[in-house]
Amino acid sequence: MSKLRGLALSKMQLLSLPQSVHLLSNLQTLCLDQCVLGDISIIGNLEKLENLSLVDSDIEWLPNEIGELTQLRLLDLSSCWNLKVIPPNVISKLTQLEELYMGNTFVKWEFEGKEGGAEASATFVFPKVIFLKLWNLSELRTFYSGLHTSEWPLLKRLEVYGCDKVKIFTSGFFGFRNSVVRQLTIPTQQPLFLVEKVISNLEELKLGGKDITMICQDHLPKHLFQNLKSLEVVSDKSDNFSIGSLQRFHNMEKLELRQFIQRDIFKWRG
Repeated sequence: MSKLRGLALSKMQLLSLPQSVHLLSNLQTLCLDQCVLGDISIIGNLEKLENLSLVDSDIEWLPNEIGELTQLRLLDLSSCWNLKVIPPNVISKLTQLEELYMGNTFVKWEFEGKEGGAEASATFVFPKVIFLKLWNLSELRTFYSGLHTSEWPLLKRLEVYGCDKVKIFTSGFFGFRNSVVRQLTIPTQQPLFLVEKVISNLEELKLGGKDITMICQDHLPKHLFQNLKSLEVVSDKSDNFSIGSLQRFHNMEKLELRQFIQRDIFKWRG
């Protein structure tokens, strides 16, 4: 089966994958959805793999070998409820990654970390990611516990919601320098994104109400939102979101609101 390019195994118990998997030298897509998974480190030998889906699988740890998949373009970890461990720097090694999905898990997960001690500052670059979706990650607090920046130069679509323990955005236009000073001593709650680094390239955005309200503050230049075409707002029980706060999205073509019960949501606030 050396010419096989796609393989889907679903609802199976795979406590370990056979060593013969490495013979699938041309495999580009592997789906192990809704499977009970044990040691899947052999997947790291699939040098041409581009798409890996583990949706709704019973897996407790993501092996370091996943970071060896240098051609991987899509990684889907949606609804891996028992996932407990994602080793440091596995994701950042996937330099060709274009789409990353992770949600519905209680993993206490640092997106990245530094092995062998903390540095004064760290920079993580995800050069080809165009779609990032993080949702219902109740224990996510930060990408990295030290002072850091992350860069997503090609990110076009961002969805982050239901991650209640993490601050998603901050900005140099309203006190980022002060927050950095605080992070030098307590760098455990640094926000995921710097607005200026991410928002200006986005075409589609999905956030909770309080996060939308935050990026709609007058401190931010209007040109940051010029490429945004689609906006979806998910109610997070905050009481300060209104349609009026979206006036700066001048090029928005599609707006979707979910789960709101506020009577004054259509107020236009100055």
